[in-house]
Amino acid sequence: MKTNDRAQGSQMMLLMLLMFIMLFIFGDPNIRVWIAITLHSIFYPVIGFNGNFPILTIILAGVIVVFLSSFFQNLFMDWKKMAKAKQITKAFQDEIRKARKQANPK
Repeated sequence: MKTNDRAQGSQMMLLMLLMFIMLFIFGDPNIRVWIAITLHSIFYPVIGFNGNFPILTIILAGVIVVFLSSFFQNLFMDWKKMAKAKQITKAFQDEIRKARKQANPK
């Protein structure tokens, strides 16, 4: 087995594990309540505003989610591999475009 195949296998196992954990969380109300209480105790004092500004709370929660998502994406993304994959995709699309033009001249 190649190294790349092992990496893909481990990524697939990680995704399957995360899906199992999510199903477990969705299925058990006690875990959901515990997560809700924990997040409430963390975020309500920060962006809750005692329930007076719900729109502002929603906007700030969205900003926090977008920031954390972008931060972790930039932290764990392999930009060199992404650039290489983009070049390969572009070359593939160019070849398909050429083949279509040659097969169907106007």
